[in-house]
Amino acid sequence: MGKFSRYFWTALKNPRLGMYEIHNFVTRTYAKAKFKKHGLIPYIAGLSPDVYEPQFGDLWHLYSLIRKRRPELALEFGSGYSTIIMAQAIHENG
Repeated sequence: MGKFSRYFWTALKNPRLGMYEIHNFVTRTYAKAKFKKHGLIPYIAGLSPDVYEPQFGDLWHLYSLIRKRRPELALEFGSGYSTIIMAQAIHENG
């Protein structure tokens, strides 16, 4: 049974939880495709397996926001995926 099928059955049993899981699945799938298209997967692929999987939807939104608004400076409190993605977006902005 595929991931989407599992989410579908969860939605039938518990609609609120199921819709949340389906939304996350669709968002994650869309964002991963965008990351792949823009060549961003290699920047986060080699991180430790002990690190949690990133929220690709949030990372894609952050990347897009920085590319669109083109800030000269960004303040980041962290040392994970968002730091890497923000640095790459700022670098690509020039």
